[in-house]
Amino acid sequence: MTASSTSLTYTIDPVASSVRFAIRHFMIAWSRGEFSEVNGTVNWNEAEPTQTQVTAVINADSITTGHAQRDEHVKSPDILDTTKYPVINFTSSSARMGLNDNIIVEGDLTFHGVTKRVQLTVHETSSEVKDPWGNLRVGATATGQIKRSDFGVHFNSTLENGGLVLGDDVELTLDLQLIRKAE
Repeated sequence: MTASSTSLTYTIDPVASSVRFAIRHFMIAWSRGEFSEVNGTVNWNEAEPTQTQVTAVINADSITTGHAQRDEHVKSPDILDTTKYPVINFTSSSARMGLNDNIIVEGDLTFHGVTKRVQLTVHETSSEVKDPWGNLRVGATATGQIKRSDFGVHFNSTLENGGLVLGDDVELTLDLQLIRKAE
């Protein structure tokens, strides 16, 4: 991101950004998917990264796992209940420098009607570039982990060997392109 003594406001590009997840399936492999509709803003000041502020809204119904029948089940009241809880919200409350110039962003994640404090590690931020339309863009990747049970998502089945169909830990990866108008 570009150096500045003031905060720069970027908008999350919903076309070029995604929120991906991975969860253990049958306790033997990772099952992956993504939410393809994410919107929000990032207020960034490279001189004072701890002043970073992030808000994001994810359309829960935009989930895709690559399998239509599984997508419908995940959207159902068994798991996400996207009719009752159509959006997932994140609002940062603090930021601090982490190891290797990573930024640790903490905030409130509201998912499935429950709000919990989560931590995201921002890394792989790019330099600002000008796109063909005259906007300035940066890219960033953030990772984190949540427990689905913390958010009231308890659907599961016991396997014959005593294991569970779904793990509780959900790995998150946010791949974001951020846009601001050129001055």
